[in-house]
Amino acid sequence: MTAKLSDAGNLLLIKIQMNLNDTTAYYFSDLTNVRDITHDIIPNHLIGRFDANYEFCFTIGDFAVFFVKKFGMKSSVVVTRIQSSENTVDTAELILEEEEGLQIKNVYSVGKDFFVIIVVKNLHNYLKLYNKKALTLVKDIYVGPGVIKQAQSHIIMLNAIYRYNFENVLNKGVNEIIKETLFKTEFYELSIFDYIIEIEYYKSKDGKKIPMIMFHKKDLKKNQQNPVIVEAYGDLSAAWHLQKSLAKIFFANEFGGIWCIPGIRGIEGLGKKWTSDGKELKRKKSFDDFIYAIKHLIKKKYTKSSKITIYGQGEGGLLTTVVSQREPKLIGAVVAKSPVLDTIRYDELTKYDFAFFDGYGNLNKKKVFVNLYSFSPYHQMDKYKTFKKEWPSTLIIHSFTEKNYLVAHTTKYLAKLYPLLKKIQNHV
Repeated sequence: MTAKLSDAGNLLLIKIQMNLNDTTAYYFSDLTNVRDITHDIIPNHLIGRFDANYEFCFTIGDFAVFFVKKFGMKSSVVVTRIQSSENTVDTAELILEEEEGLQIKNVYSVGKDFFVIIVVKNLHNYLKLYNKKALTLVKDIYVGPGVIKQAQSHIIMLNAIYRYNFENVLNKGVNEIIKETLFKTEFYELSIFDYIIEIEYYKSKDGKKIPMIMFHKKDLKKNQQNPVIVEAYGDLSAAWHLQKSLAKIFFANEFGGIWCIPGIRGIEGLGKKWTSDGKELKRKKSFDDFIYAIKHLIKKKYTKSSKITIYGQGEGGLLTTVVSQREPKLIGAVVAKSPVLDTIRYDELTKYDFAFFDGYGNLNKKKVFVNLYSFSPYHQMDKYKTFKKEWPSTLIIHSFTEKNYLVAHTTKYLAKLYPLLKKIQNHV
């Protein structure tokens, strides 16, 4: 439980957080007549019933603004009147909601007159400047490609601090807001203009159009010789964007590589329907989307199978392992970090099993159990004919101190895999 004062200092806003599923509820208490520390503070419900994560932004008069993130749903910025109520994200007044191609990253109060909502639209950053009193949009300010999140920088747009002065923005005739650079990181002999970040679309197994982020050098040639890493954003809570990484820059710069992140169904950030289309009994669509991303890269002559590595962590590790079992000929190497390998025991081997319950379904239901069993790497490893031939080079990394996806996923998987490989080797 934490508490903050309202902007006027007359209200105490109390946040109660449920760490198990990262949801919150807010209460408020009027401090107007509180004279000393012994005075009773009576909390009144303001918004949220642990149905989403509500983050208090600021107050303006009798209203409070919140940034709301709900698992598997679109994030939004809402405003609610400060009074004892049963408000939730569904009943509060909407200021801005995520839509296809647009993600809300954060909300900041700027002085007495403005607040800014940071959004990413088609991999480019914008500051949406709002009037606090009217709660209306004043101006969209284009910042550039990358990720604005405190000190976090973009993969090629390195750390920088900019200053914007909104003082005269409401004056007539002021059409441009000047960006002043206070600090900017520079790499010696490395120019951001030598690289490309783009979204390329391809069709999945069912004909669905899937977006894929691609990062590479500008002088790339489609000669089937480029090394490629395809990253699996398999976790249903993961937002689809390219994170800062020197490894990605090094891979593109020194090896002429391409780093790809398919926007598979089931991930966050591409709309509620996109997320739900890859959940529970539809989870196999995520695997198909990933496989067809690899096929697209080969078809378009970016690379060939022997030069493709797939990488995933957690549920992404589950995805890469499933794909390597189903389509071993498409891949040269597989890297799985802290993977989920026994899906029908997620309730025993996964710390946040509530997230698995929401994303994969209730194990007590026969349809769900059968579906999970059908792609559980631990149970399916000896069902595929691929063991008669060489598998892709495989690296599984799992820390004994991993708290989210327990190491037993990997140890039991390897314990079953080793004698199976020995048996096959003796028959070759």
